[in-house]
Amino acid sequence: MRLFPRISINRDIVNKILFTLFALAVFRLLSNIPLPGLDMNVYNSVVAGRTTSDANFLLTLVLGGSLETPSIVGLGIGVFITASIVVQLLTSIIPKLEEISKDGTRGKYVLDRITRFLTLPLSLVYSFGYLVLLRQQGQGQLPLIPAGATPNTLLFMTIILTAGSLFVMWLAEFVSEKGIANGASLMIMFGILAGLPTYMQIDISQMAPVYAIREALSGNPQALLDPKFLSLVFVAISMLLMVGFVIFITESARKIVVQYASRQRSGAVQESYLPLKLNQNGVMPIIFSSALLTMPQLIVPLISSVAVPDSPLANFMTSLQESFLFKPQSGGYVLAYFLLIVLFSIFYIFISFKPDQVAENMQKNGSFIPGIRPGKSTENYLIKVLIRLNVVGAFFLAFIALIPTFGNLLVANFAQINLQLLSVIGGTSILIVIGVVLEATRQIAALRATQNYDRFTY
Repeated sequence: MRLFPRISINRDIVNKILFTLFALAVFRLLSNIPLPGLDMNVYNSVVAGRTTSDANFLLTLVLGGSLETPSIVGLGIGVFITASIVVQLLTSIIPKLEEISKDGTRGKYVLDRITRFLTLPLSLVYSFGYLVLLRQQGQGQLPLIPAGATPNTLLFMTIILTAGSLFVMWLAEFVSEKGIANGASLMIMFGILAGLPTYMQIDISQMAPVYAIREALSGNPQALLDPKFLSLVFVAISMLLMVGFVIFITESARKIVVQYASRQRSGAVQESYLPLKLNQNGVMPIIFSSALLTMPQLIVPLISSVAVPDSPLANFMTSLQESFLFKPQSGGYVLAYFLLIVLFSIFYIFISFKPDQVAENMQKNGSFIPGIRPGKSTENYLIKVLIRLNVVGAFFLAFIALIPTFGNLLVANFAQINLQLLSVIGGTSILIVIGVVLEATRQIAALRATQNYDRFTY
């Protein structure tokens, strides 16, 4: 009699997991190699240890980290994601690309090649913006990029960043092919989690939970009512509740019953389901909204530096810098952010999910929704359901995206401290991390099911 049950090890799953971990280790190793041409002594004294600033907020969301390490792969996977989004948008606009997208595996191969080619020029543009952003971090103090840097030096730094971006793109695609889950999403997740221990240590040292507990055990229970300790308890409980809420919403879906006419005629009516998720868009609307609101923070200072003083253009740039666009904590910025997320959610749903194509494919396959005529009626029904679901999903995304802002304000007013954790691991980050973990879990379950099927088949 066996004391312990036999554990079956799927070598394919183990190899995929090990390869994924190795690729991520390579990415994190490169993330700690400083970009040549930067004065790291100035960086350590000016930038290191900052919370997420207004200017690098876009990098935190899209690239999976802010400027904690200006490395040779400082652009991360963000450029490749941007190229993918651009190609996806163009596919819904340009008929030729839309026709290619319908060509099965070959169409996907062609669109992937277009995405890779587009990543190169976008990497050059992003590299220039990244260097501008680095220069802005030292404004009014010591410059991160020495003022005497020659054009050749800046060109060399741009080439290094571009090459790093292309390498990360290749690594992400390799992980998607040979590893577990989506490579790009994994890199974003690990970029988000990389700074978690540091920020947790800083915030916990501010709240001093050990001191409060020690005082309570020493006969002073009033120490547990200290605002800083209560803030720690509030943040911990809120994080757990938010994780559960995000998982529930991410997994929620409306299952539309689909029947097949051929099966009805054979006398064996079988039903299948067309699942429409409550959050069909993922974090794309948040990324779009953040990009649109953050672009002025990158472009306006650049234009101001070359504009003639006291000219209409210079005065206009100054007025923009004094507006809500440069004040993420202001009511105007929060309201604009909220509305943009809702609008982009409604707009993007018809790009990620095409009701006309779904209705056409259902009609070709002889399937239909009970009570709904095939063709145009099915398309209109799907559009109506999508809009209803997506309105709820849009408000969910907006709520998740704004949690860090409101949480920081609440804790700052109650305990007079500023939590760096909420600046990095906010609702959007939790949404990304949970999405990646769920995707990896599904892939592992599918591989295990395949292994069991093969074992009973052969």
